[in-house]
Amino acid sequence: MGAVGASNAETWALALRRSFGVPDIVGWEAAKERMTRELLPLITERESIMFRGWERKIADKALELLVVGAGAGELDGLVVGSPEVDVVFVAYGLVDGADLEDFDDHMVVSLRALVIELATRLVAFVHAHPYIDTTGRYFDGI
Repeated sequence: MGAVGASNAETWALALRRSFGVPDIVGWEAAKERMTRELLPLITERESIMFRGWERKIADKALELLVVGAGAGELDGLVVGSPEVDVVFVAYGLVDGADLEDFDDHMVVSLRALVIELATRLVAFVHAHPYIDTTGRYFDGI
């Protein structure tokens, strides 16, 4: 069960925002912009010049896939340490199940790598801050 009154996807989105240090009071669009800005260098340092201009699209899609997938329970096995689930398997499942008709093969490869990084970051954050009280606050004060 997530924060009271929040859907599972909303609770995961809150954890994702917090993993980037985005205050809860900030709206989703501003939070997404802040997270995307932090992700852009991760894409550009890994990719060649041909991706210039597509980085934001890749980052936005990665955030979307992670929040929707986590809300649907796709990260649960990672959080509880299920031995038959690993982050690469989960990331590939999220990306391969998405509508990516306007992504070319190189963009999909970059998207997979970014989703792996984001999922790893988010699961590590949840491991460090595993409990949410009835107001949506982590018990350790984060």
